[in-house]
Amino acid sequence: MTPMLRFRLAALALPLAATLAICPHIARAQSMGGGGTLVDNSHLTTLDPYPPDQGWQWLAKEMDELRPGVDTRLQPMPTQITDHIEARIDKGDYAGALKLIEWRQAQLQGKPGTDVQLMFQHARVLAALGHIDQAAAIYQDMTRRFPELPEPWNNLATLYVRQGKLNQAGAALRTALQVDPDYADAQANLKQLASRDPGAARAHMTEAPSQ
Repeated sequence: MTPMLRFRLAALALPLAATLAICPHIARAQSMGGGGTLVDNSHLTTLDPYPPDQGWQWLAKEMDELRPGVDTRLQPMPTQITDHIEARIDKGDYAGALKLIEWRQAQLQGKPGTDVQLMFQHARVLAALGHIDQAAAIYQDMTRRFPELPEPWNNLATLYVRQGKLNQAGAALRTALQVDPDYADAQANLKQLASRDPGAARAHMTEAPSQ
């Protein structure tokens, strides 16, 4: 029986995705009769649930009665939205990640520019949910619009393998390595493909389907 190819699936690492670090500060209070903790919620966004009460139950009850009727949490920054989506992907909550992605897409509709991370995450989630053709279409669009990124080519190759298109997979991986010769995921995937089908590993983009 022919062993299954287990390709490395890439995550997209863009320098600008880490430009903002959120550092929550926690205020601690000590009572004479023991300990209690007050949590500063000022860093929470509307994507975060209110944390459970931690000690000082009587004060928490009083504060609940004084809590304003409007949501005082902050609107999330783009990097925070990306992080929330990535966290759901990491947990295997692809349906939840897709809901966040579609919510963000609705927010961005009609605005200039492209959220490349969101686009990449959308393709990853669709592939995980079994929507291979839709995911491949997004990766192919990314290869046209952002040719400097090797990750879409690598992940497109994984979809070609799932479809049994080994020549196209090899061509996509070789293109990823033309973009970034040191790209470890594509190197590992091409080596694995070569062990199964040396001819496919030598394929060039001329053998890949037109995009």
